[in-house]
Amino acid sequence: MSIRRHGRKALGVIAVSAVIALTACSGGGQAAPTAQPTLSSDPVTISFAWWGNDARAEATLKIIDAFEAKYPNITVEPQGTDFASYFDKLATQTAGGSTPDAMQMQDVYLRTYANNGTLLDLDSVNSILDESGYSDSALSTGKIDDTLYALPVSLSAQAMFVNERILKASGVKLPDDDTWTWDDFADFAKKISDAGNGAYYGADITRAFGPAQLEDWARQSGDQTFDADGDLVIKKETLSSYFQFYLDLQNSGAGQPAAQTVENWNGGQTSYPSMTGNAATVSLAFNWIAQLTTATGDPFLILKTPTKDGEPPATFNRANFYWSISSKSKHPAEAALFLNFFVNDPAAIELTGTERGLPVNTTALDLLQPNLSDNDKAQLEYADRIKDFVGAPYIVPPASSTTVDAMLQTYVEAVLFEQQTPDEAADGFIKDMQAAIDDAK
Repeated sequence: MSIRRHGRKALGVIAVSAVIALTACSGGGQAAPTAQPTLSSDPVTISFAWWGNDARAEATLKIIDAFEAKYPNITVEPQGTDFASYFDKLATQTAGGSTPDAMQMQDVYLRTYANNGTLLDLDSVNSILDESGYSDSALSTGKIDDTLYALPVSLSAQAMFVNERILKASGVKLPDDDTWTWDDFADFAKKISDAGNGAYYGADITRAFGPAQLEDWARQSGDQTFDADGDLVIKKETLSSYFQFYLDLQNSGAGQPAAQTVENWNGGQTSYPSMTGNAATVSLAFNWIAQLTTATGDPFLILKTPTKDGEPPATFNRANFYWSISSKSKHPAEAALFLNFFVNDPAAIELTGTERGLPVNTTALDLLQPNLSDNDKAQLEYADRIKDFVGAPYIVPPASSTTVDAMLQTYVEAVLFEQQTPDEAADGFIKDMQAAIDDAK
């Protein structure tokens, strides 16, 4: 996506390895300034980087225009791109000493950029960047060692989506999601597949490749994938049971064969059978409701995630993404002012709407609530249903966590194709993931 504004063009994307580029950056944590920075009355130019589609770019550019109208001495250089290119570009900029002043950030990269000194402690600019609309729990999702490196934009927890069209066509009774177990779910999904006789499947197994699904399974097992220090702590038996569940789901006919599942996963989100209307259920963060309904044209139910024993789900909130500021910025006060405008100013809030998810900032959510769409209301209703079961937020993954997706895919594939047993795959994942974490330290 190329973005032009006022005759300015965003920097081109240079596709290089983020890991290699970031290795060139200086190490060490970033010390918080002893005093809050002050705003300049002189002309100032800051850069702002984000990823997203054309609709997001259009809204973002309008927000920049509104900000510049309110603060005429500050010019914002837009640097928008697609997600696939974003972090390669950011790594190249960072290695070259030109990190954007303000930027969008994702949890799997957060620890890497925080540890190498790229990100500013946002509490060092909180006289300008108002954090009062954020709960302590929400802010904790952007902290490492009690330092706030990232301000969460929106949060969501895992849910089980059910395609109402396929459910009705199958004639299968919907289980009680207050009490259902994963065994109940497997039985439900198989009955739908049997009713479809090849026209559709009961379960979208592509989500077995998702680290959030693994973490959800771990939480329900009284376990977790990583600890607060970014070390791998998941038990072998937790991993093995996770692999075994999806193997059994596949072999029962509840989901597609391995070759089709891998093809769908490699094809990206638009290829998931739940997104093409060929699978009745999928486990995803609840903010996916709009993507699912838009892609399929079908209505979806948002149900609680099944549990291992029918007890209340041990679920968690995860930040969809964040805002951060470069610690190397020559204008941290102005960058903070821009982000403050973005998240707290009524004009910016109205322009953003819920395109980036339901805002975790209560100031923004309160303003938007009267005009929420049906999909947005469904998310709020679900969040209210599970509020008593939400545990500690998702822990910021280790610096090597960008390899988790690929590594999980490797071992899920090996299990689904029955090249390895679940126990063998669990041993291999733990060994390789720990090696990657050690290499990144």
